[in-house]
Amino acid sequence: MTIRTINDGVLNSPEAEAYFTTKADRRVLIGFRAALEMLAIPLPEYARRKETGRPTTTKLIARQYAEDNPQPRTGDTLSPRSASTGLSAQQRRAQPKTGDAREITRQASLFRQAFATQG
Repeated sequence: MTIRTINDGVLNSPEAEAYFTTKADRRVLIGFRAALEMLAIPLPEYARRKETGRPTTTKLIARQYAEDNPQPRTGDTLSPRSASTGLSAQQRRAQPKTGDAREITRQASLFRQAFATQG
């Protein structure tokens, strides 16, 4: 197999961008993108697919944050998590219970305290 060198300067030129963004049919751009992907040539910015639909505010903020902060985030969270987060159901059942819910309700009921009958 013969190895050929491809000059990608033509692909990144303003003329190519003007052609593919204004004059070329959508199917031509699809074929251009497919050919570059098959040859493992990086796609120019104008040939990249756009996100489908309207981007949400969250996506716009996340994209802008990623551009401003190129380093990847670590596993640290922004706020502390509660102790029960990440526990399996079996681990939660194994935790000691503080008391029966009915008994706690009976003792701490504001209604019972306010309107207790003396007798």
